[in-house]
Amino acid sequence: MSWSTTATGVKNEAAARNDGFITLDEIGQAKDGKNLETIAYDLFNETDKIRGEKEGGNRQIKRWKVSALSTGEKDLETQLRLQGAKVHAGQLVRLLNVPLEEANHLHHFPNNKAHADHLNEKVQECFGVIGREWIAFLSNNADAVKSTYKIIRQKWLDLSNNMSGQVQRVAGDRFAVLETALYLAKDLTQWTEEESAQAILKNFLNWKEEFGENSREETSIIQSIISWLLVNESRFVQYP
Repeated sequence: MSWSTTATGVKNEAAARNDGFITLDEIGQAKDGKNLETIAYDLFNETDKIRGEKEGGNRQIKRWKVSALSTGEKDLETQLRLQGAKVHAGQLVRLLNVPLEEANHLHHFPNNKAHADHLNEKVQECFGVIGREWIAFLSNNADAVKSTYKIIRQKWLDLSNNMSGQVQRVAGDRFAVLETALYLAKDLTQWTEEESAQAILKNFLNWKEEFGENSREETSIIQSIISWLLVNESRFVQYP
């Protein structure tokens, strides 16, 4: 699905894939800033607006909870600004801007293209089996999943203790969930606990480098003041 899809279309797809995964391709294709802003808000609002029926009463409200991945050379914040749309901090802590680094370990492949081509070929042949095993594991080990998440979440909250509430929510609600999933799926992925923990930590640090440790509102105010001072520097007289 593309970012150029209407907001209503995205909500319908999200409801159809409830508790699942949704991808939005090529954010650069989104030319309507207002539509882009609406999609970015509605997708993670997780509920549709109340709509009335002509004959009386209200339609059934659509609800969903999905994980989303956006692709493209630009992140959500950059694209919103290019389209003249308003950027809300709530959007940026739901759809995280995690910079993608070029792979430096290609296993036995000579270059990135050969590596990517192999992955594209194999995912057409091998899919679904791990997903079913994972769902079965979650269903049969609900208590262990919850207790593991609580322990890992506390670790992330301790890590982000001196940061803003926005960063703490992302750490405890997003990255803690990812690490919990990788930890519990180690028998399926064959990745060690240390490998998974380090991978998630690296992505968190990359995200934090972009977002900052303070609230986005506070950061925006500081940046606005600095920009104004730089533009109006000639109005000030240097004091000896």
